[in-house]
Amino acid sequence: MGCEKAQGYGIARPMPAANIPNWLSEYRPNKEWLIHRDKVFSPLEKRKQELIITSTQWKKRFLTAINAEPGQGARWPILNTNQCHCGTWLKLATKEQLFKEHDLLSLGNAHDEFHAIAQKLYSSYQEGTINQARERT
Repeated sequence: MGCEKAQGYGIARPMPAANIPNWLSEYRPNKEWLIHRDKVFSPLEKRKQELIITSTQWKKRFLTAINAEPGQGARWPILNTNQCHCGTWLKLATKEQLFKEHDLLSLGNAHDEFHAIAQKLYSSYQEGTINQARERT
């Protein structure tokens, strides 16, 4: 999608330098990235694809974490609406003005509602009502 550089948890967690050669030999790019690597996107299309990929990854991580047994080191996605990747995407999209204002407002409202539900499910999980939290996903 035109990305020349990348950084962060989307690729790998921080690791000691000595682990990098082994990690590189085993690394497999995200399938969505491979599907889109040779396509040419308009700036608007690029932002739409970023949101789709980002929100799909967030959802997968959330479902994996809520279905993990407590104490197994589940990696929860960022639950704070302002700090998650979708929240960051919304801020950038607002600055760029590629989308209609009312569309971004609708997305922002849906994003906040989504996080409110996720926070309730996470709280239920943390309080020990795990099966109820799982049933509500």
